Amino acid sequence: SGIKLPADYRLIVFLDPEFQRTLQAQICSITGTYQGAGFFMRPSGEALALAGSCTYTGEWNRATDIARSIGSTGKLFPLIGVHEAGLSLNERFSTWPLRRSTWPAEPNRLCRKRAVVTLDFALAQSCNRPWTEVSMRLGQRVIDIVRRFDITPPNAPSLVPIGGVQTSPMKLAQAYAALENGGMLPQIRFLRAAIGPRGNIVGLPVRKDGPRVMSSATASSVLQALRGPVK
Repeated sequence: SGIKLPADYRLIVFLDPEFQRTLQAQICSITGTYQGAGFFMRPSGEALALAGSCTYTGEWNRATDIARSIGSTGKLFPLIGVHEAGLSLNERFSTWPLRRSTWPAEPNRLCRKRAVVTLDFALAQSCNRPWTEVSMRLGQRVIDIVRRFDITPPNAPSLVPIGGVQTSPMKLAQAYAALENGGMLPQIRFLRAAIGPRGNIVGLPVRKDGPRVMSSATASSVLQALRGPVK
């Protein structure tokens, strides 16, 4: 942050101690069997808790530095594209395979049970085939949407909603936070202030606005649409 520190100082961070302890305990409870990581933040960018392992040794952290498939949470990006293209979530799409007899896979039997579903239903049930078709229709546009969030997209639009996007829990939380942040990608912040030996404030990090990744109207519409999967 460009703050020059004296020999005796304290750093005040945004992390919530109770939240951090709870998250750390959750990560430690699965260590040895699975890899786990978590990153929690306010929509405005303040980091509340993060854990990438059961220890703090080393500078590499799964919560911030790893790149793994984000699975169906990648449906966020074609969902943004649908709203920006003026398409309706009531539009109906086939649930039949798009290529070969089983591609893409459709593990949800509710998605396979109907020959045609609305995009709204496909979002609530996380149906792969309708959203893959939407991404193929959006083409380069959905690739460009992923890039807006400073996330590397896959080489094919069809892979975006079905696990082709790989990034960290921190980057994924940041992307979804933009919905509550009026369409602005929040700057992730850890440091609140640096305090000197006499309790004086040595420095305050400058808060910077992140880039706009969607309009506020799109952010509001996407946020409303995502209440479907939650319900």
